[in-house]
Amino acid sequence: RVRYDTVKQLYHRQKLAKMILENKWYESEQVKTEGFFKDSAGRTKEKITYFPKMYYRLKNGLIQIRVEITLGKYQDQLLHLEKKLESGLY
Repeated sequence: RVRYDTVKQLYHRQKLAKMILENKWYESEQVKTEGFFKDSAGRTKEKITYFPKMYYRLKNGLIQIRVEITLGKYQDQLLHLEKKLESGLY
């Protein structure tokens, strides 16, 4: 039973992270990286500057999720997560 709960926790956390990425509830900026050699061209890649903090806990079969609300532009979506989480995690 212990391994089952551990695997279930990992699965739930992956689903939460995937939900944040798919809904684009994070902020990022393009960063140019230089090549190893001087003559090689640099590349640009996306660097995440803000990712919402979510705290997950599974105890006695109950899931408890706390989300840090920073009064930013994603506040409304994060305040009304209950219905999405109920249908998505169980």
